[in-house]
Amino acid sequence: MKILLISQYYWPERFGAGDWTQQLAEWLAEQKHEVTVLTAFPNYPDGIVSPEYRGRFLQREEHNGVHIIRTWIYAAPRTKRLFQRVLAQASFSASLLLGGLLARKADVIWYASPPLPGSFTSWLLCCWHRAGYALNISDIEPERSIALGLFKNRWLIRILEALERFAYRHADRICVLSEGTRNWLVKKGVPATKLRVTPNRADGDLIRPLPREQSLRAELGLNDEFVVLYSGNMGYTMGDLDSVVDAARLLAEDRDIRFVLAGEGVRRKSIEERANGLGSVTLLPLQSRQRFPRLLASADVCTVLLCGEATNASVPSKTYSIMAAGKPLLAICDPSNDTARVVEEAQCGEHVAPGDPARLASVIRRLKDNRDALRQRGQLARRYFEAHFSPLNGMKIYEQVFAECAGSGSTHRTGKADADTAGSC
Repeated sequence: MKILLISQYYWPERFGAGDWTQQLAEWLAEQKHEVTVLTAFPNYPDGIVSPEYRGRFLQREEHNGVHIIRTWIYAAPRTKRLFQRVLAQASFSASLLLGGLLARKADVIWYASPPLPGSFTSWLLCCWHRAGYALNISDIEPERSIALGLFKNRWLIRILEALERFAYRHADRICVLSEGTRNWLVKKGVPATKLRVTPNRADGDLIRPLPREQSLRAELGLNDEFVVLYSGNMGYTMGDLDSVVDAARLLAEDRDIRFVLAGEGVRRKSIEERANGLGSVTLLPLQSRQRFPRLLASADVCTVLLCGEATNASVPSKTYSIMAAGKPLLAICDPSNDTARVVEEAQCGEHVAPGDPARLASVIRRLKDNRDALRQRGQLARRYFEAHFSPLNGMKIYEQVFAECAGSGSTHRTGKADADTAGSC
């Protein structure tokens, strides 16, 4: 097949979306598919385009058997105001049209949303290429942003909701990360025949259980302390980082409990201010791909945070990395969240409702006092990861989805698309 993958993030950007899009593209190329990736100039997380890509509107390159087309983006770091970040997403959603028109002919086009406006541009490219359309959803927009209070203008919300309905109606297949997201979309009226669960994944060879000697403990000045780790985006969806810091304050007298918070984002400064004066909290920048497994190995328990109604049907990609590292999970989320379900099914940790630092502190203290049982939960986490979330299983599902979409694309070419297929071009 000739496959066009569209994602705002890609190599050399090293974090969730960039990593797994690269893994998917290169695996598909190894299976002898002709793969093109359409992406923005790399700028994550600082919002500064890498020097070798500056001053250009479009650039082509090859990497590990994948043809890459990069287009211009108004680069803005995650620490900037919402308007600037929205402008960054909108600029890529617009500029990708040119890159897609110049791309090799495709049988199927896959778009990673958000940003939501790019779903419309991707549909236009499907019409141009006469290709099948696979829409990949990691966050349900605009519900997520509305629930978090980021979007309040009713006219903007109406436009985004119309765009969301358009995207669901015209996609041949919609890939979602969890059963919770699938059920959410079915309730919204999306035909179940369009939906495929394609879980996020982690590199189980790179991220694996490591002995403490290979961790970053010595570098961070940690000895036998009980380490609670958060690593990832410090953004709006991670609002309950406040509760983690508040729990650290409640546990300040427990000298053998340390909190390590690693990452960047719009809320990092407020977290730093909240943790001011707390010697038990260490803040680190976002860690590189090579250092990340060693950071996970430094922890006794790793946290996953979710807040807001529209995040209840998602499982953050860091969940799989934590499980791959053989670390127990402490999920701070609503009990109905899919992450809580995974923790219960795998018996690999605990989940605590958001906004309750006293309860969180109590759970952390109990986990610290039962380290042998905690290590067993870490072993169960790795075992569950290998059984359910291996990269190969996930990529095979995507390959099957693309084959289904390529068939839909052929019906577009003949004008015979039926009701179970996306709207015709």
